[in-house]
Amino acid sequence: MLSNKELLRRIFRFITPREKKMLAAACVAMSLTSLTNLAFPRLVAVLVDNMAQHETPRRHFLASALLLFAAGSVGSWLRTYLFAIANESIATRMRVMLVQRLLLQDMPFFDKTRVQDMLMRVAEDTQVTATAATANLAKAYRYVNSALGGKHGAARSRPSHAQPPQPSHSAASGAVSAPWNASSRRACSHAPRAS
Repeated sequence: MLSNKELLRRIFRFITPREKKMLAAACVAMSLTSLTNLAFPRLVAVLVDNMAQHETPRRHFLASALLLFAAGSVGSWLRTYLFAIANESIATRMRVMLVQRLLLQDMPFFDKTRVQDMLMRVAEDTQVTATAATANLAKAYRYVNSALGGKHGAARSRPSHAQPPQPSHSAASGAVSAPWNASSRRACSHAPRAS
């Protein structure tokens, strides 16, 4: 009985160079989508700052936002399309090889094996195996992308430890002590004295 790791290794060996190129292009498209998702909070922050300062967003800011959304949409479409094409290509070659092996079997094999079982192997099991290969690759690359992008975003959004400038002691004490001393003298002059 093969382990899952050995089974996945055999499946990845089964992938042709053309399918590897498609999977690599799909990973690049996934990286583009991840970058646009990470840039979206920064875009919203700039927009909120402009609204807080009662400023109208500039044209190049709106153009950059539209370009960002368009790039994310294209990357998401390319990722889905390329992974689906690679998945179907792998499943089709598995079906062809499985049918060729079945046709080489002797007659006693067909007497022992039901037709429904053979159809299930050809139709469903090949599709599940191909999907497992491409889906695991997509999930692994997505997790790596999310980890690296989240770490980079957290490092950039970390607040600085610089303290804001404090007013000088003399200016602050003069501004506070003068009114306080005048009011305290008036209050003390009108206060009743103890007998």
